[in-house]
Amino acid sequence: MEGFEKTTSALSVLITAANKVDAAISDDGKISLTEGIGIAMTGIGLINIFKNIGEIAGELKNITPDALTALIELFKTKFDLKNDEAELMVEQGLEVLARLVLVVFAKKALTLLPAA
Repeated sequence: MEGFEKTTSALSVLITAANKVDAAISDDGKISLTEGIGIAMTGIGLINIFKNIGEIAGELKNITPDALTALIELFKTKFDLKNDEAELMVEQGLEVLARLVLVVFAKKALTLLPAA
C-alpha cells in the first residue's frame, strides 16, 4: 500500500507472530523449544515496529477510509487461526476498533465510511 509501508510492514510482522503462536499451540496446547525459537525469531521484527512507531503513527494519522479498508482486508487475508470462529471474532473486533479510531482521530473531514 503506497504511503503506508511502515504500517503494512508492522501489521505483517504482528500477523506472522500470531500465526506462528497459533500453529505452535494448536496441536498439543504447548510450545516446544523449536517452536519457541521460531516465535522468538519472528519477534525480532518487533524491534522495527518500535523503532518506527513515530512513522507508523504519522501514517495512521493521515489514513483515509479507503486506505483503512485496504489495511483491514490485508489483515483478514494474512491472519489465519486454526479456530475459524476465533479468527472471525478477532477480525471483526479489529475492524470495529479500526473504524472507531478513524472516526475519533482522523484529521480529515468525516465522511460516511464504506460498507465492510
